[in-house]
Amino acid sequence: MTAVQSNTEEKYIFDQGVDTKFLGQSKSGASIYAGNLMAQFCIGSVPNGGYVASVMMNSVMQHYSKRHQKDPIAMNCFFTTKTKIGPCIVEVEDMKRSSKGYCLSRVLLKQPNDASAGPLESVDNYNPDAYTLNVTAIFTFGNFAAEQGVNHIYKPASPPVREELQTMRWRFMNDVVEGESDLSVFPANKEIPGRPELRHVARFKDQRPIDFTSLAYWCDMIVPPPMNLGPSILGGEVWAPTMQMELIFKAVPKGKEVLCNFISRYIINGRYEMDGEIFDEDGTLLALTREVHPLCPCSNPIHFTRHQCLVVPWSRNTK
Repeated sequence: MTAVQSNTEEKYIFDQGVDTKFLGQSKSGASIYAGNLMAQFCIGSVPNGGYVASVMMNSVMQHYSKRHQKDPIAMNCFFTTKTKIGPCIVEVEDMKRSSKGYCLSRVLLKQPNDASAGPLESVDNYNPDAYTLNVTAIFTFGNFAAEQGVNHIYKPASPPVREELQTMRWRFMNDVVEGESDLSVFPANKEIPGRPELRHVARFKDQRPIDFTSLAYWCDMIVPPPMNLGPSILGGEVWAPTMQMELIFKAVPKGKEVLCNFISRYIINGRYEMDGEIFDEDGTLLALTREVHPLCPCSNPIHFTRHQCLVVPWSRNTK
C-alpha cells in the first residue's frame, strides 16, 4: 500500500479531530496511520474515550475501504494508559482475513514518549520503542448488505420519546454537540439522588451527519448514569475514566441525530458498567454498547456506554 494523504481541511470539526493519514506499512507489516488528538474533545485535560475510539475507527475504515468487508460489526477497546492532546499513531494489523466472511484486526493507538515530539511524517521514521501504548482494540468487519439469516427480537428496547425531553447543555464540548435529555432522572438536589440512567437525543452543532466513525463518540460523550445519583450516594463529584468499551453494530447509520438510552445497574467497589442502545432518527437500532468505568473523586463532573469504568478522584485526570 502506498501512503495516502487525508483531507486535513474538513468541513466539520469532528472530522478534523478524527482525521488520520496512511503512512505505509511498518517492518512488522502493520498499517500505520498518523493523527492528532485535539483539545476540543477533552474531558478536563484528557481526550474523551469515545473520541479516541473514533480516531481508531477512522483509521480502520480506511484500512477496509476497498474490501468487501466495509462495515464494522463490533469493536472492543481496552484503555491502558491515559491519552493526551497531541500526535498519535494507529497501527492496524490483520488477524483474520476472508474473501466474503468476517475479518478481524488488532488495532493499537499509541502516543510519543517525548511530549515535545511532532507528528510522525514517514513510516520509515517509526520507532515502536519511542511510543507508549494507550489503547488496544479488536475490530470485526463484515458487510451488512451481504448478511443473511434469522431475525428475532426479544423484549426490544425503545428509543427515547422526544416529547419527554428538554434542552440540555453539555458540561464539556458544548460548542461541538447539542441535544435534549430526560431531566427527570437527574438529582433534584444534593440530598435527593436521581436515577443512574440517561435518555437523550444528540447531534453535532455543525450538522455533521451520523456515521460509523462517530458512533463510538456518541456512546461515550454523555453524562455517566451514576452521576445522576448525586453526592449523597457518591460522596462527592467523580471522574469516570473508560477502562473498556464494546460496541456491537446493528445497522448502517443515517441522518444527523442519535437517540440514546443508557443505564448503569451495578456500582461495586468503585467500578461500574453501563449498557446502552443507540438509535437513528427513524428509531432503527444502530448499535449496542457496554462500558466499564472506575469512579474517581473530582472537582468537576464526567461522562459514560456498554463500558466498564472506575470511580476515581478527579485529580487523576490532570496528573
